[in-house]
Amino acid sequence: MDCPICTAALRRIRYEGVEINTCDGCGGEFVGPDQIAHIVNIRETKFASEKPPAAPCFGPPEPRADRTLNCPKCSGNMAPMNYATDTGIFVDRCGACGGLWLEASELERIQETLEQWQDAAPQRIRALGDDLRTAQRRADRLASGQFGPSRFALVNAVLNRLIDAA
Repeated sequence: MDCPICTAALRRIRYEGVEINTCDGCGGEFVGPDQIAHIVNIRETKFASEKPPAAPCFGPPEPRADRTLNCPKCSGNMAPMNYATDTGIFVDRCGACGGLWLEASELERIQETLEQWQDAAPQRIRALGDDLRTAQRRADRLASGQFGPSRFALVNAVLNRLIDAA
């Protein structure tokens, strides 16, 4: 296999328990769909980042008119995509075999981002639970006022009694 960027021969390496293809020329990596799933689901290499987790970034990547990549594995057309739909890390995916072309350091950025999100998830879930409970209490208070006995009904009943008595 050859690199779709610089055409250097790709070299197979072992990374986090799976074999991937890497380019010594530009630092890019080709990862199959099963390999990327394995890599992001285990935490063999831990990334210690000083920066806070990136916020989700939705939307398609900017069009890359300057290049068209062919898959190094099957020669299919590769199209840019936002990895996991919201990481803001734009990789090239083969429509035929599902392989990903990752430019230098994108694999590590994917791992770091997903690990930070996984580490922050319990705290975020607790915070969302607190917000949900607060919203539920507020909704209960508002609803109890709407469906409780109305003062207007009480005043109307008193007036009707007075009219009937007269």
